[in-house]
Amino acid sequence: MEVSRLESAHRSRRAVVDARALWEGINPERIRALREETRSASLSPYVQSWLARYARVGQRGDFLWRWCYTNVKLVTLACVPAECVEHLADTKMIHLIFLCLIDDIVDERHDPQMFQAALAITQGHQDLTHFDSERRSYLELLGATWRELWTRMADYPRFDDFEDDLRFDYAQVLQGLWHSLRINLNPSRINVFENDSYQPHNMAMVYMAMLDLCASPAFDVRDLGAAREVFLHAQMMGRIGNTLATWERELRCRDFASGMFAHAVDLGVVPAELLRVSGEEDLKRSLSSPRVERALFQVWQVHRDKMAEKLARVRSVELSGYLSACEELVATHMCGRGLM
Repeated sequence: MEVSRLESAHRSRRAVVDARALWEGINPERIRALREETRSASLSPYVQSWLARYARVGQRGDFLWRWCYTNVKLVTLACVPAECVEHLADTKMIHLIFLCLIDDIVDERHDPQMFQAALAITQGHQDLTHFDSERRSYLELLGATWRELWTRMADYPRFDDFEDDLRFDYAQVLQGLWHSLRINLNPSRINVFENDSYQPHNMAMVYMAMLDLCASPAFDVRDLGAAREVFLHAQMMGRIGNTLATWERELRCRDFASGMFAHAVDLGVVPAELLRVSGEEDLKRSLSSPRVERALFQVWQVHRDKMAEKLARVRSVELSGYLSACEELVATHMCGRGLM
């Protein structure tokens, strides 16, 4: 369904919260405060040990990891017992290391062979003999993070209740990455419908919320359908915040899977056939069009309003704080703009 039709259907229920106002209301002082808070975030020795291993093969900076750690805790569901929050945050950081490793294969390396090897690793197959030593070391760490992730998840008390959901949700994450690779190999494939269908899964917010439920004794499985719908709307909101914060870095990397490109092509701001041949500054001017940003804000607003509407259908646990956290992600993404 097109955004304009969704907006029309829900205009009478439009909440006070507005995406553009949130984004534009984040003043330089607040950005500085959020950045300082992020830089001072303390990572556990366990996470630091895995990041040291990552640093031997990967290039993501310290700010990103501290930003991730701060924000996985921000969006942790309130129904998670206090004694589980830190352990869950560490598990999600292992997921994020794995995700960055495979994401860089897609967006930086544009390497279909490595991506297929990574998919094979997630299915329990790891034959890396035909790769050179650099790519083999990279994929070996990717495999180690994958196995560590699922070992930790299996320890949560309700893992058996939601294992099938977790495996399904991670398959969607990998499908979203596959979509990104296909776009980067051939930008003529870009279209806004597929972008909005596949790219939000790269945020893995549904997966992480389901992981929270694995540690939540109060959650009633009869609420599962309604809760998953809430998580899906949250995931789209998170993806749009991420898109607005990172598209300039992705432009420099010629990563055309960003939603900025899909919406720019859809609006006729940039023809898809010019993406490969246009210079960075020309594309940046085009993508800076207020029409593109406005379209993304409209999509964010629709999903925020739908999320607010669906919260009441989850009866066994309180999720209103989750909505507030997803709104706050707009501010935290803004604070990370240019640094992630």
